[in-house]
Amino acid sequence: MNKIQTRGFLSRFRKGGRQTVRRGRLAIAFVTALTLILPFVFTSAGDIAHAATPGVSVTVDDSGQSYDGTEVVGENDTMAMRVQYESEAAGSTVAIELSDLVEIPGLPGGNSAISSIERDPDNPNVILITFVDEWPSDVNQGVLRLDFVFNEVEKSSHETLTWTVDGEEASREIIIRNEGDNFANVSNSSHKGVTNHGGIADFITITDKVVSIDEDIIGAPITYVLNVSTEEAQDGYSITDQLPDELVYIEDSFALEQTSWDEDGLNQ
Repeated sequence: MNKIQTRGFLSRFRKGGRQTVRRGRLAIAFVTALTLILPFVFTSAGDIAHAATPGVSVTVDDSGQSYDGTEVVGENDTMAMRVQYESEAAGSTVAIELSDLVEIPGLPGGNSAISSIERDPDNPNVILITFVDEWPSDVNQGVLRLDFVFNEVEKSSHETLTWTVDGEEASREIIIRNEGDNFANVSNSSHKGVTNHGGIADFITITDKVVSIDEDIIGAPITYVLNVSTEEAQDGYSITDQLPDELVYIEDSFALEQTSWDEDGLNQ
C-alpha cells in the first residue's frame, strides 16, 4: 500500500506577453514492495469460557475497535474480564490464567460469596478465586470484574489473546496497536490540486468591491500537489502530468514523498 505525493512549482504568463512554454511531462518512477492486506477471521467478544468448576463462567470485554475485521487494542489499554458465579460454585476454587500479552495490576477484594482472591505464587497471571463453603442466603449469583492491561509492544501486530478457566482455554484474534501507529486506509485513487490557492492571494486585493491584481503575479510560483494511492505494490510506477499552456515547470522544483505500510497494513 502506498501513498505518493509530488510537488511541482509552476509560473504564470510573463509580463508583456505569453512565454513560450515547454509542453513537458512530469514523470517519476519508484519501486515498492508491498502487498494487499490479508483478511483475518474475527471472533466475537461474546466468547464465554465455561469452567470445569460448576457455576462459573467467564467473558472478556470487547475493545469496541476493529481493523480489517479484527479487534484492535492499544498497548497499555485496560480491558475487563467478568467472572459470573452461582451457588453451585460454593466451596470450590477456580483458577483463571491470562496470556503473557497482558498483566493484572491489582486484585479486587472478596465479598460474602468469595472468601479469597489471590495470585498463584508461581505465576502472577494465574488468579485463584475461592468461594465460601456456606453460600449466603441473600446471594443468587454475582459478577466479579478483573481488569488487565496490555503490555507494551515494539510494533503493531496480530496476536491471539487467550485465557483459561480451570484448564479450559478460550481465545480470540486481536491486533495490538503500537502507540502512534496509523493503520493503512488506502484505495486506488489520484488527485491533483494547488496548495494555499496557489499562493496568488498575496497578489490580489479588493477595495470598494473592485478586484485588483498586482503585476508581480506574473512569474510568481504556484505550488501544486499530485496525490496517488495504490492498494497493491507497484514496480516502476510512473506518473505523467501535462501542464497547461499558460504555465511552465520550474527546473529542479520537483519533490516526492512516499508513505507505505507492511503487508498487514499495520506498521507505516
